[in-house]
Amino acid sequence: MTEIKTTQTLLSNDIHFLGDILGQIIRRHAGIELFELVERIRALTKARRIDADPVIDAHIAQLVNSFKTGDSELIARAFAVYFELINLAEEQYRIQVLRERERQAHPLPLKESIAAAVATLRQMGVDEIEMKQLLDRLHIELVFTAHPTQAKRRTVLSKLRRVAQALTERHNRDLLPSEQQQLEDHVRAEVTSLWFTNRTRTAVLTVTDEVRTGLYYVDTTLWEALPAVYRSMADALAEHYPTLAMPERLLTFGSWIGGDRDGNPNVTADITAETLRLHRGLAVIKHRDTAVQLNRSLTISDTLVEMQPEFLSALQTVKSNSTHLQFLQNRYPNEPYRLWAAALADDLADAAAGKMVERLKGIANPPLALKSMADLLRPLNLMDKTLRQSNLRDLAKDTLARMRYQAQVFGMHVARLDIRQYSDYNTAVLDELLRLLGRHNHFGKLSAEERAAVLSEQLAAANPDLSRLQRDELSPETAETLDLFQILHRAFDFYGRELLGPYIVSMTHGPEDILAPLLL
Repeated sequence: MTEIKTTQTLLSNDIHFLGDILGQIIRRHAGIELFELVERIRALTKARRIDADPVIDAHIAQLVNSFKTGDSELIARAFAVYFELINLAEEQYRIQVLRERERQAHPLPLKESIAAAVATLRQMGVDEIEMKQLLDRLHIELVFTAHPTQAKRRTVLSKLRRVAQALTERHNRDLLPSEQQQLEDHVRAEVTSLWFTNRTRTAVLTVTDEVRTGLYYVDTTLWEALPAVYRSMADALAEHYPTLAMPERLLTFGSWIGGDRDGNPNVTADITAETLRLHRGLAVIKHRDTAVQLNRSLTISDTLVEMQPEFLSALQTVKSNSTHLQFLQNRYPNEPYRLWAAALADDLADAAAGKMVERLKGIANPPLALKSMADLLRPLNLMDKTLRQSNLRDLAKDTLARMRYQAQVFGMHVARLDIRQYSDYNTAVLDELLRLLGRHNHFGKLSAEERAAVLSEQLAAANPDLSRLQRDELSPETAETLDLFQILHRAFDFYGRELLGPYIVSMTHGPEDILAPLLL
């Protein structure tokens, strides 16, 4: 309990620290008079929260009505920055509380944690067979969605993240006074920048902006946080069910951003192609960064450790397929694991440079360095296996394990992209296509049962040759839909099923609405 009180003291100190800095900035850049006005409003609203007194309401109303021209915007900005900073301090406090609870619980697992859940199952008598059946069924997919009015600018998010990091560093008791001052100066600079940063974008938020905002959280938080979840599960299984292996795809991500076109004409085929490129681009760059770390970690010399034949045989195949291995081999002649990690980083660099959008639009077809999650996991799993065979499991459990877990969670595309379209939209597109192809003249006017029969008949027949249709014959909606499905077909052909989620038909009324996209 004493430790929890200590974290509460840290919260109070952080709030005062951030509030004092913001107050200094307001006085310096907006003036003493405005600062005092903000403080009066804050004091009155705080009192109003404690006591719902009409007199206080009247004071607040009178104060607000007395604002000079320009005061309203500055006061709103002051409270916006204030609450961003206070929320940040409270988030850091919650993190500290959770860490302290886990520290106090040790060596027992933290309540409601993965480790506690696995331990409880074992205590309840769940044996290895039952646990394996449970793990085989266990798959969690978290899906990103977006709402334009709720999307905070990545610029602001990045500044707040840096302030949060500074707060964490500030609690380090080993800091020198000069280092404490540097941290305070850094926070003051970030808060000053926040004060002069627009909360709203000067340009209209685009779908691509929404995609990038979703990926921001993967890049800055989830990419490093999720391996810890996997590690917790792996350690718990090793302790309580040592014969069981970790499920390979325990947790994955999906996304609607850039694929949900129901009622949003801004989500075009080109936007979907760009979204897939951004997903893959982030994944390969992050994997490459970890592969570079792996290259610096796995410096095992074959003069000191006997290499496993299976590993050496596979490495020979890698050498024969890589154009850069000769240089790397001259650099690391006795470090085969490092050689393979460097080759993997090189392949990921090639994958990052690949022209994905051009490939999806049929403009280019450059060779693929790494296509799928399986291509990435294959060498990582072999490294893990042979390191353990060489009694080097400590190396297998470090950077290599983190990269394996990241590959299992995020694959080569971060998240599966779900595609969504309104059922009536698909019906209108098929009405036009079937008429132009001479298959049916009034598809859209048929009853639901009749449309289902026509679609079943068309699906049983030879696929329609859509390539013979001239683009100027098509309505913009139909042309756009055909472009989308060509991109989806190419994505599936080039990269496999892992980068795409389901095609969701909204406002479905019957089987005919589910059959419609199958014909496209």
